[in-house]
Amino acid sequence: MEFIKPMKNLLSIIFVLVCGLSVFGQNFSADWQKVPVGFQGDDFGKIYEILSKSPNFKQKGEFETTSDFQKRATDLSKIALPGKSADSILAFIYRPESGFFRDTVMTEYDADAQNLRISIWTRPIKDYRRMERKFVYVIGANAKDFEIKDLGSYEGENAFGVKRTIKKRLISHFTIGINNIDSFRGFDNSDYKSTFKLLLPVSPAKAKEIRENLAILYVGNLATPFTSLNSSTLEPTIDKPLHDISTNYILIMNLSEIWIYNNLTGEIISKIKRTGK
Repeated sequence: MEFIKPMKNLLSIIFVLVCGLSVFGQNFSADWQKVPVGFQGDDFGKIYEILSKSPNFKQKGEFETTSDFQKRATDLSKIALPGKSADSILAFIYRPESGFFRDTVMTEYDADAQNLRISIWTRPIKDYRRMERKFVYVIGANAKDFEIKDLGSYEGENAFGVKRTIKKRLISHFTIGINNIDSFRGFDNSDYKSTFKLLLPVSPAKAKEIRENLAILYVGNLATPFTSLNSSTLEPTIDKPLHDISTNYILIMNLSEIWIYNNLTGEIISKIKRTGK
């Protein structure tokens, strides 16, 4: 029985390759009745690179007025992203099954009440500007929410002369910094992590199907200052000889909707909508 889920995933991949090529890179539409099978969302890595290197956001020049600088630094209309301008609606996908932080999306089923609870946890983060926002993970071009790059190894030694070979790694995470998180219904800001919460009345079979194929679509527009990042270092120990340098790459957005959908069929299960501006 253990091979059934891998076979199911393989068949899903084959179906996407055969039927989904025409929708790769397709722009999001709020009018969709279903999310097209094979929809990839926007390319986080390319968008971040374009924005972070754009001359529009360079520092104010000596001979530039403040008003001209502010206009330049907030104008997205002239920046070309893949298939659209930077002031267009963007959509980014997260699939818990392919995530390093898959525990940030939790499902719990009550068989007696026949209710499925879905919780999407956000996390607070301070960027290099010391600005704090709540953020969520999304997948990058490799269909995961992280990338690990091997930076080699070196010999380490503690104060007692115990030596270990230390493996050094660069870990990149792809995140959305939510600029307008308090404008959503279903958002619980009562604890440290804060969550978007849904309660769906579904049968046990439907709940199992949703859990196995759960995907999330974050929809919205870029918000100033558009990009940011946060870095941290995990120092190696004798028991865990890893020297990890982690960087959160952040696209800052005003979200308009969060879609919960079935990644296998495209069925839209629910939408979390913004109630304020």
